[in-house]
Amino acid sequence: MSSRVFVAVISLMTAACASSSKQLKWQRLDLTNEPGRQMLLTGAPQTAGMRSGRVILQPGEEMHRHSTNGNEEVLLFLAGRARVVVGTESVDVGEGQVLYIPPQTEHEVHNEGPQLVRYVFTVAPAR
Repeated sequence: MSSRVFVAVISLMTAACASSSKQLKWQRLDLTNEPGRQMLLTGAPQTAGMRSGRVILQPGEEMHRHSTNGNEEVLLFLAGRARVVVGTESVDVGEGQVLYIPPQTEHEVHNEGPQLVRYVFTVAPAR
């Protein structure tokens, strides 16, 4: 995948929360202008297993088909309109919308429109 990233300034913070072995602390993460996918949260020891990042797709680009495995995932769309194939169903989503993807679900994101698609994904272990 060859995405170009445009400058965006978005800060994400994780709230302080208790863990059985340690105290997790908030942190601020800024999006960069580096091309491709940017990881924001990467799991232990940074979190209790949550991962997050942002994706920017140019017109005609797609995020390849992949599975959530034992995780659940949320896609938060910041700009543009996308077609997301969840399992065998196709869902149209756009700016200001959130799409929940349950565990063990294959999905892919397509930018078939004329504008950039920008979204943040958050993946966490399902209980």
